[in-house]
This record gives sequence, C-alpha cells and structure tokens, in this order.
Amino acid sequence: ALAVAAALAAPVLTTPSVAASGTRLSHDEAVAHLDEAGIPWSSSGGCSDRADRECTSFEDIYSGTIDGVIMLRGASGCALRVTGGTEAGPYSHEAGYKVDIALGHCVSDYIRSSFVEVPPPEFGIEAYRSPAGNEYTLESNHWDILYY
Repeated sequence: ALAVAAALAAPVLTTPSVAASGTRLSHDEAVAHLDEAGIPWSSSGGCSDRADRECTSFEDIYSGTIDGVIMLRGASGCALRVTGGTEAGPYSHEAGYKVDIALGHCVSDYIRSSFVEVPPPEFGIEAYRSPAGNEYTLESNHWDILYY
C-alpha cells in the first residue's frame, strides 16, 4: 500500500518518455501519416531541410507526436495545418516531441474549451495542458504543441 501511495504522489513527468512517444520517423514517413489523415503541412521557406529554420522538417520526429496531431484533428473535428516540426530552432523542436499548427478559430476554441489553462512559458501568450500532460502554447501566429 505504501508503494501505491508513493506512486500516486509522484510528480508528473516534465520530459517526454521515449516509450510513450513511439518510434522515430523519417520525414517521408511522417508526411505519409499526415497525408493519410488529411492533414496538410507547409513551410515558410518552401523546404524540408532540418538544418534551416525557415523549413518544416519531420526528420526524426516521434510517431507519438504525429499521432497526437492526428488525434487532435479527430477529437476537435477541425481542419489543421502543420507549420513546424523538427527543424532547428528554439525550444527543442529538433528533439521530435513538438509541432506547430496554424491558427484557426476552430482549433483555438477547442484547445481553450477542452484543456486546463496554465501559465505560459516565456515564448507564449497563453498555454493549456491536456489530461495526458500535452502542452498547447499560443504564440503570435501559431500553436506550439509539446506531446508527451
């Protein structure tokens, strides 16, 4: 009983678990999953070079991150467009746990009404946390999503 109580009192993980995040995908594999789910992606630089911040790359993204976007689309019923993945840049996108999605009234309303508001990180305007611990941070022109 003591072990169960200790486990229940354990703090929430603050870093994603590789086991929960799935396996690493190539850019083409991730794009195929998004395409199959009807989720487009775009790049401000019109490219997918992981080393270029103007590109949108999915190289080495975790399958759980792509699955998270697909589940968000299904749960919200909203059209989504992914605008950021594992390209070099701030706030650990290259680690494979994050995506950016374009702003839209439907998805913004869904996030705000479905998740608990939390203090935003320094790069955000507002932030929300799902029951699974995923973090949705509104930036100036997109939602930054960290999947656990």
